[in-house]
Amino acid sequence: MDPADNSRPMTEEMRLLSRDLSEQMTSQFSELDCALDRHERRVHHMEELLKTEQRQKKYGPSACESYGAHRHTKQRRDFYFEMFMEKLSEMWALQREVPTQNSICEEKNLTDEDIHVLNNDIARLKEAAKSYWMKTKVEEERTNNEYGLYESQAKSQDCSLYRSFWCPEKFPGCEKMDFLQAQVSTGGGLVKTFKEATLDYLTENFTDAGVFRVPPYFLHKDRINSKQKSARKNDLLLYSDEELLALEGDLRRDQIDKLIDGRRADCAVDEVVIMLEKWAKQNHDNMFIFSDYQYSDYLKNVKTVKVSNIKGDHDIMAISERYGVLFFQVKSCRAKDQGTNSNVRSKTHDALEQTLKDRFVFLQSNRDLPFVNLSTPIHGFVALPNVEDGDLLDNGNFCCYHGALVLTSSSLGSVSTFSFWLHNALATSALRSPRPVAFSHDQFREICGRYVGLASSVNVPTLSKGIKASGRKLSLNLLTPRQREVVNSTSRLMIISGDTGTGKSLLLAKKARQIMDNAKAVGQQCRIHIVTCTDINDSLHCALKMSYRSSQQLEKFLTFLKDDINITQFRVLHTDEFGPKVKSFKVTPDLLVETIKKLTRERDGTARHILMDEVPFELLKQAKELLDATVDDIPVDTYVWLTVCTHTYRVDSRLSRDPCWIKEHMPSAFDFRYLELVKRIPRSLFNLVKAIQAYTGDGHSEHSKCGHVIDGLKPMLYRIDKCRCAIDDGEDDSIDYMSCRCVQWRVHETFRRIFQDVLKSELRDDITVTLHNFAIHGSSFTDLKRLLDTTFERLNIPLTWSTVLFKTPIGDEELDEDERERERVARSGVYQEPSDLLGDSISDPEYTSLGPVTGDETVGARPDGQQSPIMVVDTRTFVGCEGKIVISFDQCGMFHYFVGERGVGWFRNTIVRCVAQYIYVTWPEDEAARNWRKYLKEYSEDVFARNNLTQEQLDFRKDQMAQGRAASYKPSCLAKLLEQDLFVVKS
Repeated sequence: MDPADNSRPMTEEMRLLSRDLSEQMTSQFSELDCALDRHERRVHHMEELLKTEQRQKKYGPSACESYGAHRHTKQRRDFYFEMFMEKLSEMWALQREVPTQNSICEEKNLTDEDIHVLNNDIARLKEAAKSYWMKTKVEEERTNNEYGLYESQAKSQDCSLYRSFWCPEKFPGCEKMDFLQAQVSTGGGLVKTFKEATLDYLTENFTDAGVFRVPPYFLHKDRINSKQKSARKNDLLLYSDEELLALEGDLRRDQIDKLIDGRRADCAVDEVVIMLEKWAKQNHDNMFIFSDYQYSDYLKNVKTVKVSNIKGDHDIMAISERYGVLFFQVKSCRAKDQGTNSNVRSKTHDALEQTLKDRFVFLQSNRDLPFVNLSTPIHGFVALPNVEDGDLLDNGNFCCYHGALVLTSSSLGSVSTFSFWLHNALATSALRSPRPVAFSHDQFREICGRYVGLASSVNVPTLSKGIKASGRKLSLNLLTPRQREVVNSTSRLMIISGDTGTGKSLLLAKKARQIMDNAKAVGQQCRIHIVTCTDINDSLHCALKMSYRSSQQLEKFLTFLKDDINITQFRVLHTDEFGPKVKSFKVTPDLLVETIKKLTRERDGTARHILMDEVPFELLKQAKELLDATVDDIPVDTYVWLTVCTHTYRVDSRLSRDPCWIKEHMPSAFDFRYLELVKRIPRSLFNLVKAIQAYTGDGHSEHSKCGHVIDGLKPMLYRIDKCRCAIDDGEDDSIDYMSCRCVQWRVHETFRRIFQDVLKSELRDDITVTLHNFAIHGSSFTDLKRLLDTTFERLNIPLTWSTVLFKTPIGDEELDEDERERERVARSGVYQEPSDLLGDSISDPEYTSLGPVTGDETVGARPDGQQSPIMVVDTRTFVGCEGKIVISFDQCGMFHYFVGERGVGWFRNTIVRCVAQYIYVTWPEDEAARNWRKYLKEYSEDVFARNNLTQEQLDFRKDQMAQGRAASYKPSCLAKLLEQDLFVVKS
């Protein structure tokens, strides 16, 4: 039977029942929707209340309270402390109203009775504050006791930081601070007014806006008393960790561990400071960042005012115009060293309490400023640069509120991650709704002037003082354990090799002193000859009439032994031999051996020793067999020590990265030592050199290491402004930017900024200007010398030249009268008076305004009225020397550092000869590329005109010039270095 046959039509009753069921279901769903809507609105309302509570700070700190019995005592303690701070703040505000002079009383219309009432109110508030302070101490003791009982009864699951609290042990000194008539002692019996020592000092030494570090560079602190140091009295701050461990015989192991642990803490502080500085610059905020600032140093030189009686220091204090005052307490603890979880917790707990102490000290020390009060945005954070976020969550046991205040290594990876963390931390830390701007600009300048000015005792407040201090530290003549081993060697025949800056010349000086001291101890007569070979070029030719300066460096090392040691240059030994008409001569292996024999021959029973510095590698390579055969002719007790000139074997080393290959080409009769630690320059410059070598593919110095643990001052980059003349921007290489009408103005403005912003007059004796050798060919040198002479004359700074093509005849006894006349003729041929340069060639009023420099533009004048000349050198004449401040004036913009470059990178030698501040001055990218192609053209003409090059040397130079020209159409090495943040770019 068909099922359809059983179907029946739907009755009216069934229809009504279906409709009722449908209506009931619709009603139930409607009620359910309403319930869900009410729940959603309730959740939304709770979220809004939560946000409101967060803004009012009822959520963060209160959520971190303990659930034990100690909660009530903690609340009472916090209440009493808040009342204590309020009474102190009211008292400080009233103290500012009390006048100190009758004239002020008249201005404020205050009578004696009014002053009496103010003093009574101050006394009443002081007693009230002292009462609340005592109650706070009592409740703090009860809190600690009850929490200890709570922990012993049950394991605490509370945040390990919720009990962080600080209150002064003694009632703080609250005397009135009045600086209207205060005198500031600046040393040497000099006295300044408070305004001169603070705000005026800030205006004189710092620009109106920017981000500044105080001190301006990183330097480890000395944590061992000078009496406990080794008998050698070396500065242990410059030793690496490995070198410190090697001193275990001179220092106790606990002293060494204390130094190493302190260094770890210093590095942690510096890591946070660097990131904070980058963040402030990226956000265009005005900020002063102080590190390791002692409480007692603040306004220390104001003798009539007592600021604070609390001892301690700020790890990092950043005063920001926009965000207020940021305190960072830095701990160098590491998760892998903790042993137990309590290490991270205890370190973080102590650091958070220290930030509360920092806040109190800041308020107390600036109580005379009306804009510094309890509502001032003051934030305290904890920094753990060696702890990851995961380790913090696993080992810290922190709540969300306190965890947001802890900076870990995960947030220090980049400026963006640090910015995200800091904005979140600032929002969490703000006790009230944040202000749009924490300080006005005048308020910001006033308070920063107090901390950095002469009124406070700051060791290195400004960049110029930092350059001097850094130069003194890094130029100390210290010996590493490896160097000391070489100096103490009894080997008579020695060849020393190593990268530039490893101390080869220093070892010769130390050996000369040792030989002389040993001879005097036994009553023996001896004579030591130190011969510098920097006047021998890579083609083994020596210029008779060119004076190099490397001998002066050795004379500095041997100041007290000049009568017993003869320091001379190789050319001087052979001037009479070749005659006055010969400009240069070829240095052969036979001439080298004959020179050694001549100087080591005994006379009148006097032992003679020869130490030769910067001997070309190719010369020693050719003289290998001859020197081995001559060893028997050298007296038994005679020392013959030689150092290999580094740059002379760079070409040969392009296929070898093992320094041992050098030994294979040296005489086998000589002991060979290789130095790998670069001790002359700080890490910032060492990293710059390494980056250049990595870019060019130079493996020669890949094995060398930085011997200093100091970052030092970061290199600075100044770019000359772009050409404003109507010069075609095409690819025409004939365009010469040196002849455009705005070049004088552009160069003058660049150097004016350098000397006004960075190099003060007291640094003038420490400055050296270096030129690339590609810039001293043909007409290029003429244009460049005229440009620099005119620029520095306008700045009232005299120059003295010591370059391959020109030398200023000032007090050089080696130049005869004919030579002096030749120099004067050369000078007249390349030098023009400023009036000639600034005449008809400049018609635009914007450039003709460069008339005689007067007023503030004259940066060369010194306080004593004397003019200190600045030495201009090139990369050849600067070999073997060093300078605290080196200004590299490079018209090629580092296009001469190209991939595959070999032998033309002399300019990097100037970098490794700077011991403090390196300043790189160059042209805009497109102009530098054209200058580089112009110099390659002039250099090629010079190379083809020479007749002293072998075919192999000629082919090598042709190949290099072809690669160099191709590189000028690609991004320069400088662009790659800027991507690595190796320069401070000065706009």
